[in-house]
Amino acid sequence: MDFISKVKATVEKYRMLQEGDRVIVGVSGGIDSVVLLNVLMALRDEYDLSLIVAHLDHGIRGEEARGEADFVRNVAQGLALSFETAVTNVPALARREHISLQEAARKARYDFYEEMREKYGGQKVAMGQTADDQAETILMRVIRGTGLRGLKGIPPVRSGGYIRPLIEVSREEIERFADKEGLSFVTDSSNIKDIYLRNKVRHDLIPHLQGEYNPHIKVGLTRMASILSREDDYLDRKAEEVMAGLVKGDGEELSLDIPRLKAFHEAICFRVLQKMLAIMLGGDLRSIKTIHLDGIFRLLTHRAPNKMLNLPQGIRAEKHYTELFIRKGRPPAVSPFEYIIDVPGITILEGLGKKLITRIERVRKGTPKDIDSKVAYLDDDKLTHPLTLRSFKEGDRFIPLGMKGHKKLKDFFINTKTPKALRRRIPLLISRGTIVWVVGYRVNECFKLTEGSKRVLRAEYLDYP
Repeated sequence: MDFISKVKATVEKYRMLQEGDRVIVGVSGGIDSVVLLNVLMALRDEYDLSLIVAHLDHGIRGEEARGEADFVRNVAQGLALSFETAVTNVPALARREHISLQEAARKARYDFYEEMREKYGGQKVAMGQTADDQAETILMRVIRGTGLRGLKGIPPVRSGGYIRPLIEVSREEIERFADKEGLSFVTDSSNIKDIYLRNKVRHDLIPHLQGEYNPHIKVGLTRMASILSREDDYLDRKAEEVMAGLVKGDGEELSLDIPRLKAFHEAICFRVLQKMLAIMLGGDLRSIKTIHLDGIFRLLTHRAPNKMLNLPQGIRAEKHYTELFIRKGRPPAVSPFEYIIDVPGITILEGLGKKLITRIERVRKGTPKDIDSKVAYLDDDKLTHPLTLRSFKEGDRFIPLGMKGHKKLKDFFINTKTPKALRRRIPLLISRGTIVWVVGYRVNECFKLTEGSKRVLRAEYLDYP
C-alpha cells in the first residue's frame, strides 16, 4: 500500500472527511504539516474539499518564526490555496493564565483555528500529528502518571471536527514520502533542544527502548492506544448512562445521590465525577488532576455527614449526608441576621431574598393545624408581640411539634439531615426569646392550634420579589 492509500485508509476508518468539507489545515512549515497538506491536496478532488492553510506565529522565536510564516505563505500560494496567519504572545498568555508555555501554545493554536473555522465556515481542522507523536505522548503521560484516558493517547478525531489523518503513519514513512515528492520544509530549532520533555523522549528514551527492549516499541504503543481507546469509549458510554439517571442540575450546580452512585464500580464512579466537573468547567479539565478526583471520592466514603473540598477554578464539592453537590464559587458568607416582623403585614428580608407575610384570623372550622414548608398556623393568643425573625445561635432549643421535651436545634438539624452549610440561613420565628417556628421545618408544640384556640397567626415565607 502506498503512502497516500495508507493515509486514506485512516481517513475512511475514522470517517474524518465528508464530501464537500471545508478544511482548515494547520501548517507550521515542518515536515509533518507539509506532508499533511500535500496528502489533502491529493485527496481534494475525490472528497471535493476546500482547503485553507492556517499558520500561527507563537511569538517565541522572533526572526526564525517570521521566516517560517513566509515559507508557509509561499507554499500556500504555490498551491493556489487561501492563506491565513496571525502572531500571538504565548509567553504573556502563559504568565497571565498561570500555565506552562506548552499549554499556552496549545491554547493559542486552538483559539486561532476556531477563529479561522468561523471566518471560513470550516467543518474540519486538520492537524499533522503522526504515529511517532502518538508514541511520544503515551510515554510522556506514563512518566507523569496517567489513567486509561491518558494511555489511549492522541485521538484520531477530536470533538469539534479536529482530525489527524497522519496518526497511523510513522515519521520514517513521512520522510520517505517527502523525499520522493521533493517537498521542501523548515526545521523548528526548538525541536532539537532537549530542554523539553517531548524532545528528551524522542531523542533519548525511544531510541533506548528500541535498542534495548523492543525495536518496534512505537508500533506497540500505537496499537495499545487503539485498543485502550475502544475500552475507554465503552466505559465512557456506561458513565453517560449512569449520569442520566443520577445527576441533576445545570452548569451552576450539580448533585447526585451518593448511595446510588456507590452501587456502581469505582471506575464508573470516577468517570461520573469527572464528567460532572467537565460540565462545570465547560469541558476544560486540564486543571483537574487525579488527586482532585481522589479527594471527591473520599468525600463519598467519609464518615462525616457534612464535608467540603475546594477544587481548582473556583469549583467546590460538598457532601451533605447522602447527597454530593458540585458548585461554582466559594460558599457565601452567612452573617447573623434579625428582623422585626410586621403583624399583620409584609416584612421584606432583603439579606435573605425572602419576605414574610402575616395576618391574624379567627379560627374557623377547617383551619389547618399543621404547616407545609412555607406556611405556619400558630395560636396568636400564646404569642407575645413584636415577633422577630433571626438566625440560629448555639444553644438554641425548642419543643418540636408532636414531642414533649425540649430538643437542641443542632440535634434537630442533624436528625432532619439539614446540611451544615444551610443551618445558619434558616430563619427562626421568635416570640419573647422562644422559638415559635423553625421556618420551613417545624413549629413549636407550645404554639400549635388546639380546640380552644380563638385567633390564628398565619405566617407565609416566600421568595422576594
